[in-house]
Amino acid sequence: MATRKAKGEDAVFNSLIEMHKASQKLRLPKPAAKKGPAAAAVDVCGIYSKIRPVLALITNFPLIPKKIKDAVKLLMSALDTICPS
Repeated sequence: MATRKAKGEDAVFNSLIEMHKASQKLRLPKPAAKKGPAAAAVDVCGIYSKIRPVLALITNFPLIPKKIKDAVKLLMSALDTICPS
């Protein structure tokens, strides 16, 4: 018995596939066990450059609420200012 697909279901499925592919490409460094002031030194720009494609996908994903999309866009805007490509 064939099932009817809801309108936009293919777009959602394709977005999920794109998010999965982008997450598989990430090569985030494992956190080192540091103590003291060195523990606070985090390469924000390096991490952001790797997760930016995933954040961009989140802003285009149809099932994510608008408030969350707006928050992610604001975060991306701030990080783009701090970390120019």
